[in-house]
Amino acid sequence: MRIPVFLINLDRSPDRLRYMQAQAEKCGMVFERVAAVDGFNVPHELADYFAHYRTGEEPLLAPGDFGCYASHIKVWQTLLQSGSPVALVLEDDAAFVDDVVTAIEEALAVLPVGWDMVHLSRRPDRAVKPLAMLPCGRMLVRYSRVPSGTAGYLVSSSGAAKMLNPLIARVWPVDTDTRRPWVFDIDAYGLVGPPLRQEVIASTIKAMGGKRRYRAGLPLPSRYCWTGQTLRSFRSVKFNLRKLGLRWWLRCLVINCAIKMRAALRPVSRAAGLIARPEERTDGGSRMNPHLNSNAVWLRAEYNEGGIDGAIEAAAKQMVQLQEEIEQLREQRKKRPTDGFVMPLH
Repeated sequence: MRIPVFLINLDRSPDRLRYMQAQAEKCGMVFERVAAVDGFNVPHELADYFAHYRTGEEPLLAPGDFGCYASHIKVWQTLLQSGSPVALVLEDDAAFVDDVVTAIEEALAVLPVGWDMVHLSRRPDRAVKPLAMLPCGRMLVRYSRVPSGTAGYLVSSSGAAKMLNPLIARVWPVDTDTRRPWVFDIDAYGLVGPPLRQEVIASTIKAMGGKRRYRAGLPLPSRYCWTGQTLRSFRSVKFNLRKLGLRWWLRCLVINCAIKMRAALRPVSRAAGLIARPEERTDGGSRMNPHLNSNAVWLRAEYNEGGIDGAIEAAAKQMVQLQEEIEQLREQRKKRPTDGFVMPLH
């Protein structure tokens, strides 16, 4: 790979370093190890980026999140000092796919002028605007909502400089702030499907006490978040309108509303028999339970007659009936004889 690669790795995690070295050798990648910052001992020049350090208040980030964010700040500083226009940043739990180098090089070849960051490790859970199909079969996209995760990403020198803006006091974990490009004015992109993934390894962040604050966990109102939702604000809407364009913004809005409505209705659909629970499936993983087709037909009929409100009301009534039946079964089970079986006491 013709660009610098920075690997974030704690000194006390040599096993993870060996894991990343084995992957890098397999695909011909050479990386520079950047010693990760211990969240219990963050140097002043890095800690000064964080709100709680500046004000002397109780930390808003757990030590694991504090050290993780400081490590990424250290990498962005290293990139600017190196004079390179772009770098690949990896955490030591990133897992490569076979064509990771090819995918990254093809993405770099088609990225528009002025890009700042390209996310490589998570599939989007919201609508995206497709920009270019790569020869490797992946698609370069612009997000309507940036996915979480910082296991692997491309960052330009301009993107690093924006993420190092000293006027922005850091409150949230790094994988939340990278989801808020409007705060740093980051021109962010991604690849679908991602050439990296976050491996299932015991988290050093959680081992050090993360996460103390959740995305919507600060008390309200707060000088850090007035809405309790860090990913939705007037600034984010204005930013997405500018980046996506009105037509694609409206299209993504409709798709995202449909995604949220589907998720909200899933419990109702399961109770009504429209969607089978995983343990009830008998068709090798299909979402429709063949034993509950009659309920599915019934719910569709309610929808056709009374629309979505009628279907929800009918499903709610059936949920009440199901709950009553469950209570009756519990009472019957309590009255059932034990056949002489006595639980041994220890």
